[in-house]
Amino acid sequence: MLLKKALIFFLPFIVLLHGYSQDIDSLVSQGNKQYSDGNYEEAVQTWEELIESGYIAAAIYYNLGNAYFKSNKIAPAILNYERAKILAPHNKDINYNLELARTYVVDKIDELTEVFYLRWYKNIVQRFSSNTWAIITIIAFVIFLIFFSVYLYAKSYLSKKVAFWLSILMLFIWLCVFAFFWSGNKLVTDHNKAIVFSPSVTVLSSPDESGTELFLIHEGTKVTIVDELNEWTEILLSSGTKGWLLSSSIEKI
Repeated sequence: MLLKKALIFFLPFIVLLHGYSQDIDSLVSQGNKQYSDGNYEEAVQTWEELIESGYIAAAIYYNLGNAYFKSNKIAPAILNYERAKILAPHNKDINYNLELARTYVVDKIDELTEVFYLRWYKNIVQRFSSNTWAIITIIAFVIFLIFFSVYLYAKSYLSKKVAFWLSILMLFIWLCVFAFFWSGNKLVTDHNKAIVFSPSVTVLSSPDESGTELFLIHEGTKVTIVDELNEWTEILLSSGTKGWLLSSSIEKI
């Protein structure tokens, strides 16, 4: 009787989820066919609709980037390749197409050399997705709890000693993988990177039209968002140069 009531309660949700899954599969198939037929603008609309519905996946951003690239829209292509790279940082196709799209950007900006240990840390964080790090974090914490429980309840002195040091080791490992998870999740959730969408933008010294003109950047250039004030955004280039521009001229990754 209880099982029957549970089925009646959850059945509408199951039907809705099944219908949602079918809609996603339909849109994916439709976008793939439009792209293979050379209807890139239509494919863009289909995949944009898919993303607006809440479906997020590296493959969809990658396909969308390809469709924009084929439509000769470099800035949106780079934007979506960047979004795909966040979700799948080691995908060779995504990285290759992103670098290819970047060759069409006018601005060639030299990047500041990153401290070696920060570079190593980022490489470790990007080795797995934030979801994978979350799973590893949970597993490490469970193992820590097991060893700590053995330490608390073991009667043998040797067992207590071994379990104690193993629990300390697992606690250290858990703290490390939690840090990797936190950093990986921050890459996905923090929108402090953006792509310039205007053909060209004059960057100013202050957030107003009367500011001194500092330099010019062009469509497709990647910037870091430092601050926002009304309709203005302070940006930082990879070379270390900073300035203000209109927020409408960029699109957050």
